[in-house]
Amino acid sequence: MVSKHYPNIWKTTSAVSIGIIFLLSLFISTPNVKGTPVTVITNSDFETDLSNWNEVITGGDLITEWDSGGATNGCLKQYVSGKNTVGEGYSYQNFTNTYNNIVNATLTLKWAKSWTTIAPTRHQMYIDIVDPDNIVNTVWSETSVVQTKTWSSNVSVNVTSYFTMTGEYSLRLRAVL
Repeated sequence: MVSKHYPNIWKTTSAVSIGIIFLLSLFISTPNVKGTPVTVITNSDFETDLSNWNEVITGGDLITEWDSGGATNGCLKQYVSGKNTVGEGYSYQNFTNTYNNIVNATLTLKWAKSWTTIAPTRHQMYIDIVDPDNIVNTVWSETSVVQTKTWSSNVSVNVTSYFTMTGEYSLRLRAVL
């Protein structure tokens, strides 16, 4: 009798889900706006897709896609799939800051992390603001290897000090998996 031997196939997926509430609000002190927050990021809630977001893969096999499993609607999901697979990259959106006198800028987000089968060795997520001089500032990070069962509560980060000039900025959602 001839028996067929099939290799054990293990699929390991390490995933970082960033998003659902992603707002960058600038409170300005000009008389015509009177401190009303201005949202400078388009499609910051990822409600139905990833429109207005661009992707850059900086290494490995990172996959970025829209996922309907967000905290309330959708989310941006960055992940790798397969045993011993790694990936690095970011999704970004550029915006122009035309305000000279910013009183307050706050980044608000929710996040979640997950994996299947085996805990990953790299499971890092970052948020960077790139200023008009192309200086990359990491304003938030979650680098522990943790598997969350639910979305985080709202996290607010004061990013006022990163807006020191007018010009083109970029908000990056970065994963190292």
